[in-house]
Parts: sequence; structure tokens; C-alpha cells
Amino acid sequence: MCGIAGIFDLKGELNLRTKIDLMLDAMTSRGPDDQGQHISDFWAIGMRRLSIVDLSNGSQPQANETEDIFVVHNGEIYNHENLRSLLEAKGHFFKTFSDTEIIVHGYEEWGIEGLLDKIEGMFAFAIVDKTSFVVHLARDRFGEKPLYMHGGNRFFSFSSDLNALVKSNDRSTEIDPLSLSRYLALHFIPGNRSIWQNYERVLPGERVEINLGDLSYNKTLYYQLPANKENSFDPDQLNELIEDSINTRLMGDVPVGVFLSGGLDSSIVTSLAAKHSSRIETFSIGFDSNQHDESFYARVVAKNCGVNHHNVSFKEDDFREQLSFVSKRIDEPLGDPAALPTSHLSRAAKDFVKVVLTGEGADEIFGGYGYYRGQLEKKNLVRKLFSKGSITSSSQLLDPVSLKTPSGFPLVSDMSLWESLLGYRFNKNEKSDDWEESFLAHVNQVDDPLRKASIADMLTWLPSNLLTKLDRMTMLHSIEGRCPFLMKYLAEYAIALPTASKVDGFQDKKALRDISEKYLPMNISKRKKQGFILPMQDWLANYLSDFGGSKKYVEHINCSFMEESSLIKIIDECLFVGVERVRLLYSIIMLLEWSYNN
Repeated sequence: MCGIAGIFDLKGELNLRTKIDLMLDAMTSRGPDDQGQHISDFWAIGMRRLSIVDLSNGSQPQANETEDIFVVHNGEIYNHENLRSLLEAKGHFFKTFSDTEIIVHGYEEWGIEGLLDKIEGMFAFAIVDKTSFVVHLARDRFGEKPLYMHGGNRFFSFSSDLNALVKSNDRSTEIDPLSLSRYLALHFIPGNRSIWQNYERVLPGERVEINLGDLSYNKTLYYQLPANKENSFDPDQLNELIEDSINTRLMGDVPVGVFLSGGLDSSIVTSLAAKHSSRIETFSIGFDSNQHDESFYARVVAKNCGVNHHNVSFKEDDFREQLSFVSKRIDEPLGDPAALPTSHLSRAAKDFVKVVLTGEGADEIFGGYGYYRGQLEKKNLVRKLFSKGSITSSSQLLDPVSLKTPSGFPLVSDMSLWESLLGYRFNKNEKSDDWEESFLAHVNQVDDPLRKASIADMLTWLPSNLLTKLDRMTMLHSIEGRCPFLMKYLAEYAIALPTASKVDGFQDKKALRDISEKYLPMNISKRKKQGFILPMQDWLANYLSDFGGSKKYVEHINCSFMEESSLIKIIDECLFVGVERVRLLYSIIMLLEWSYNN
């Protein structure tokens, strides 16, 4: 819905109005429709608004009647109408129909813990409570909406956008070595660290309480997925949960669409969205290569559902244009090649809708990845995100492992390669950080191997790659992405289903496929997962050849945080030695392009 920002300066050294303006200007695309701010003696908060709900009266910041509680909010509270009824019954008066005002009065009535327990949605918000002299930050349970923070020495700031947050601080920034190493291994940065040292992410399901007296803060996980709960499969209950979630995510006063790949997940979303709304637009990406193109299946689903469908072609020229566009505007590097066609598709969708629904999250909660099934025999389903077995230090990220992770993503796995690539930044003996320990503690308490893998992915791959990609690429074009499969009650129900209801022989997502047969043609409901694969190898090779090859490209980029000779060697190996590391190559090029532009 928007981008939010805030800055607190007890030393009184900063021009708060200038700083908050700089922060808001840095994320105009997140909220082109409106801007608002509130400036006090030593703090300022603000927002950029993409108007979705209560178009005329939903401006922020919003406050209670006595103006001692202020709120800025990014996202959607899907159950806001029900909560409004509860609060009105308790005597609270509402000035708008905005879901943001639910946060104001819900906090007054229930406190921060009670509020977070009751709201359902995707959100990142900040509450400034002048009576208690505290600030509360919170992020939704699964990480659909971003929130960054930076603090220290009687200073604190937060923002939806990392670039905006950097603008709140006059000090220079430095690449975080551990984040860099994780990015090179995984092609995304998991956990609470960002690419910049001392700039943190608020984790999914985390709240932060800041003391306005000295700007010290405490972090608390208010939500974690249940580790060992088990549900029996009830198709009627599952169908009801999915339909309810999709219906509520049609909420808004603007046109809504669906990103339709033709796969099972987005097809179910399309079918049920069309059932509850007569104005659904669908959008898919098409490629020249039959090996990569799924648009035929998307057209089949669209025709079956009676929706207005748009197929958008993505060719090599589009790849080049989007590589330049995305690398200049994304706040952190993200090594997922699917980001570029997602941005391209979002640009096309912008002419028709302001909101799109997607199928993200279904694979994680229903057991949709091939490696889940393949690893069942080995009883070792925590993906090789952190190498093998129990992890004791971050250096184990660098232990020699197979060329590919179980999910098929290539790694920089040779220790000597790491050392040569990162030079002085590489530390074999680096200890684990707090996030890593917390992640491992949660995952290691899960008994069921399939559920262990799912939860590991939902704490890493889902928020730090898939949802980051969706949020950044849609918001670059001022549209909002929503994920119906990530409704709290649906996710908790699905992830607790027994393995036999998810993986059966060679069939994945069995429970979801079983209920899909009432909505979808058989060739869609039983279709094997294809994944979003791009014809990337030739495109990358051609792109580098425009510079005269890898050596001249690296010299042009002038990257200071990696060793030039090792970098050239890896790029050439990916391109010419036959090593299937296209994703690694893309990740490196995106990192280099991002660093060049930042």
C-alpha cells in the first residue's frame, strides 16, 4: 500500500524535515498517490501512499482523538472490518474507513501484543506512543512487507526501503561481509542482516520496542510457525480456508488482477478470484523458447475461468532493459533471474490494475518442491542452506557441498574459491550470529522431516527471496502484490498436514491437487510443476560480449569488494567451461550492476 519512514534524533543534530523528505522521496514508486508526515521535537514519521482502501480519506500518519498515538502503516489488514465492529462496540470512534485506523484503536484497546494477535494481513507499521514514551515497529508473520531499521548513539531510523534508510544517516556505508558471503552462496541474503553493515531487517513475525528516552530497543518474535502440530486432511476445511483467504484478498477500492503462470497455485487463485469478482484481469509471461514458455497453460486456465487475459512477451531486449532498470532501483541485490520478467509483467499490469494476487507460499506449505520428495528417503530435509546436519558457525556455509542445493540452485561451494573471491573479507572462523542460532533452534525442534524442510524454507527462501522479489518488482511499478496462501490459518493448517497428504509417490502438493479438481481442467490440476525458468545463458553471454568479454566487463564495473581475477575466472567458468551455474552467473552480474549503481 505504501512506504513508511521515521527518524529519531536525541542529539538534535539533524534537520528532521529535510531528512524525512529525503527518505520519502527515495521511495516514490511505493506510494505515488499521496504523501504525509508528522514532525515533533526530536522525531519525524512519514509515508508515501498507494491508495487501495478508502481512496479519499486514508492519508497517513493517522492518530487517535487526543493525538498522543501516531501510526504509519504499509500493507493491508484483511480482517479490518470485523475488528472495526469489535472496537466500535467498545466505544472507539473512527474517522475513516481505512484499515490503518484499526491499528490506532486496536493498540489503544488491546496493547501491542493483543493487536498483533488479532490482525490478519501483510503489514509493516510503526506506532509512536507519546504517553508510554515508546515506539513499536512490527512486521507481518511471513514477511510479505519489508521493514528496515538502523540505530545507535541516541539515533534511530526505520523505513520500508533500505536506500531510503541510508539517506537518514550521514555516515558512509560499507558492505557487510557475512551478508555478502550468504548472498554468493544462496543468491539472496537470509535473516536480519542487510547488505549494508549496521542496517538491519525487522524479521517476519518480529516486533521492536524503542525507548524514546535513550532510543535503546528490544526485539521480540511475536509469531513462529507451530513446530510439531499435526492436522488430518479435510478437503472441505482446506477448500473453505483457501476460498476465504482469496476472497478477503480481493479487498479494496481498485481493480484486482492475478499473475497467472498456468501452474497449479496461480490457477487455483485465478479460479476462485473469478468466482468472487467479475472484474479479474490475468497476466502471464511468454518466451520464444518452448522449453521455458508456460503461456499456453495460462490461456487454458483464463478461458476456463472466463477472465480477461493478457500475455506479455519477454525477449532478450526486455531482459537487457530490465537488468538496467532493476539494478538501479532495487535496494539490495537479489540473485533471482525471475525478478526481471516479474518487473516487466508488473509494468504491463499497471495499466489495468493496482493489486495482483499470486501463488507464492503454496509450494512451501503444501510440499511442492521436488527436493522435498527426493529427500524423504534420506530423512534429511533441511535444505543445504546451511550445508549438512547441525550448524555451529557461519563458516559452514562454505563447506564443500554438492554443486547444487537440493532445490536446484547452484552454489559457490569450493572453500578456496571463496577465499580467492572475497580476499580479506573471508573469515573461515566466523561464528554464527543471533539470527542463525534462532533459526536453527526453531528448525531443529521440528520432528517431521517434510515439515522441517518447509519451515526452513519459510524462514529463509520464502521471505528473503520470493516475497522480496514480489514486493520489490511490483512496487517498482506502483502495484501491490498479495499472497492468499499466506493467510495465517491456512498456512498453519497446511504445514501441519501429514506427509502422505502432501507427497504421494511422484505427486507433490497432493492435498492441493485433490481439491483443485473441482475448479480446474485435469491437464492443469495434474500438471507437473515446471518452475519459472528463463533462457538466461545465451542472454548473459551476449550481454558480456557487448563489453568485450568478462575481463573488460569486470574492469568497467570496477568492483572493490571482490578480487578481480577470481571474479573473471568464475564468470568465464560459468559461461565457457560447461559448468551449469547460470543462476550463480546472474547473481554475480546483478550484484555487480547493483554495486555499480549504488
